[in-house]
Amino acid sequence: MDWLRPLAGGDKVNQWLQACTAPRPPKLMQVDWEGAPKNKKMLASVLQYCGSVSGFKLQSIELPFELEDSEVLVEVHAAGVNPIDCRLRSGAMAKECPIITPAVLGLDLSGVVRKIGAKVSNVRVGDAVFGRQTVQRLVEGRNGSYAEWCVVHE
Repeated sequence: MDWLRPLAGGDKVNQWLQACTAPRPPKLMQVDWEGAPKNKKMLASVLQYCGSVSGFKLQSIELPFELEDSEVLVEVHAAGVNPIDCRLRSGAMAKECPIITPAVLGLDLSGVVRKIGAKVSNVRVGDAVFGRQTVQRLVEGRNGSYAEWCVVHE
């Protein structure tokens, strides 16, 4: 199943999306992917422990550089908070989906594709997209959408 879709639909859809999301600060981080050092950092809301929202801490973490063939690096412009995010954060899903903290949560996202894996065919670099990270990838230790950048499966 594809988890990432290009945004389409003209002005009405774009106006609706703009009304539903908080603006991202302009030029927060620009990365030259070709030849960039592998120790670049990004900002993320990191869950230090399961429980209340006070477990989140804004901190600098490693920028994801390596992509598998079917992965896409998205510059996150907006991230949603949905009921599954809240249950993961609280620990209510610990038996089904054990999240190891510290962790970057967040399933829903929209943004711009900045890098693609070798076998990606549905999106191109520069495409505006919306999509979601999977819970399984969070359990595996991949970061979610509560960060400046997120690697998702096409």
